[in-house]
Amino acid sequence: MASFTTLPLVANAIEEPSYALVASWDEPDIEIRDYDPRLLATTKMTEGQNSGFRVLAGYIFGGNDAEQEIAMTAPVQRTMPGQKNAEMAFVVPRAFSMDDLP
Repeated sequence: MASFTTLPLVANAIEEPSYALVASWDEPDIEIRDYDPRLLATTKMTEGQNSGFRVLAGYIFGGNDAEQEIAMTAPVQRTMPGQKNAEMAFVVPRAFSMDDLP
């Protein structure tokens, strides 16, 4: 089972996947969440964190077969640092299904 960390939101208007809060701690603002099923656009991080982000950002900014921009969502996910075969993922907006992704 892969473990993912999440990066903080940049803006409040970004779509987030639905989840149930399992547990939380006041310090340092830690939550355990159970996310509903969702689609992820995922890439390998072969040259570190920035390479994975560049690939995914290119995809959502129109660097895909349909040259279609896709709205940014949160959280951005990545496997824990130091894991073999590290990956980074964007959550696909709910408006898309596997059948209509560009």
